[in-house]
Order: sequence, then C-alpha cells, then structure tokens
Amino acid sequence: MLNLICHNLQQFHQLPQGSLSPDINAGSTFTSVCINTAIYLPWLVSQCLNNGVIFKRATFKHIADAASSSLFQGQKINLVINCTGLGASKLGDVLDTSVVPARGQIVVVSNVADKMIATSGTDDGADEACYVITRAAGGGTVLGGCYQKGSWDSQVDRGLATRIMQRAVAICPSLTGGKGIEHLDVIRHGVGLRLVREGGARVELERISGVRVVHNYGAGGAGMRSRILTESRTTADHARLSKLLRMRAGCCRVGRGSARLFVQNLDMTGCEEFGN
Repeated sequence: MLNLICHNLQQFHQLPQGSLSPDINAGSTFTSVCINTAIYLPWLVSQCLNNGVIFKRATFKHIADAASSSLFQGQKINLVINCTGLGASKLGDVLDTSVVPARGQIVVVSNVADKMIATSGTDDGADEACYVITRAAGGGTVLGGCYQKGSWDSQVDRGLATRIMQRAVAICPSLTGGKGIEHLDVIRHGVGLRLVREGGARVELERISGVRVVHNYGAGGAGMRSRILTESRTTADHARLSKLLRMRAGCCRVGRGSARLFVQNLDMTGCEEFGN
C-alpha cells in the first residue's frame, strides 16, 4: 500500500520519528491538491450550462416521479441518476435504511496556514478530528472537525468549536504567529451532515416503475475525491450505460439539500440528476 501511495503522490515520504511530537506515532508529507468547492462547484454548473444542460428544482415522494414528462414539456426521460444522499432513506421506491448521517463541524478563519495538516485522531474523543486546510483564491482556512456518526444535529457546538481551534493552533502555530485562539479571525462556523452508507457507497443500475435508475450515493465525506472513480464501480454488464453517461448524457453531480435536477437531451437521450 505504501508503494502505491508513493507512486501516486508527489514528493511523498515518511517523517522521521524524531521530528514528531511525543503524542504522534507516525507521520508523512506529500504534495497534493486542494479544491476550493465554493469556486469549483459554480464552475461545474457553468460547464453544464455551456453544454445545454437545463436545471430544475422540484420535490418528489418517489424517485420515478423525476421522470415525469410534465416536468420537461412532454419530453421522454430515459434515465434518472439518484444522488439524493441522506434523502435516499426517505425517498419512495428507494428507502435505503443503511444511509446514516455523520455530523461534521468546522471553523472557517481568515488566517493563512503555511501547510495543510491532518491527523488521524485526537485525545479529545474518538469522534473528533484535527485538520487545517487553507483554500485557494482567498477562500479562508478550514479548521476541523468531528465525525459524529448517527447525529442529525445541525446546530454549532460551541465547546467543540473551541477544541477545534485549540487543536489547530497547537498543531499549526503559524496560524496565529504562535499566539492563542483569540488571535484567530473567525469568518463563520459550519455544520454539515456527511451522507454515509453502511457497507459502502451504492453505485448500481436498477429499473424502477419502468424507469432506468442509476444509484450513486453514500460516499460519506469523500464525494469530491470519489466522484470520478464511481463509474469504475459499475460492472461489465453496465458498460453500455457507462458509455451513455460518458459520451452522450454528460451528467455530473451538483447541488445539495432539496432535490435538484438537470436534464440534457442528446440524440433523444434524457438525463436527470438529484443533487444531495
């Protein structure tokens, strides 16, 4: 596994034990990329619009309702892509009870870190984490976090926020020039629910009420990293569908919250997507 990581990451090497603090068992450093989603997602939307995608927003009780011709001036919808995330547990004809939330909380600050840092655990609890990620183009620095599986709480935990900032300043003193958390310039606090699925992400083809549906949800907090790889999860029997998605339908994942749809018709092929 280590050889595979070294091959795919630039300048990857393990840190000498003597360079680590006593509470760290092992460490590594590498060069990678950081996506500022506040910029990247609108760019993806613009690319869809440039290629003729039509965006619509609607609320459905059953997934097959997304193929209703009344939404698209009588056009036939041949394919629905289900990316409803946590909504998959409540959407009719899906009702996936293995989908659960994993609550995350962050603090966004204007302070700039000299590196991106993440640890695999903390002494403050098994469901708490520590990471410092500075976004490109003035997107601020994200301090996190936690992974509270099964929690639907959308409110900011002020105690957790303080621990997040304390851990970040301790592991990355350059944030405040070696000073305390009172020297962090807080832009906002954030809470989000990762869309986790017991047993792993669901990527498969199914026919529901006569409508072809591709399920693609449950990647947890790894949606951005895994979105390009999900196509490879389809079986050989779905090769024709994969070609359809890649060459003709031009579908991609956008949006969160209520069901958001887009459709693109190429050679009479309709494609919709639910955003999570």
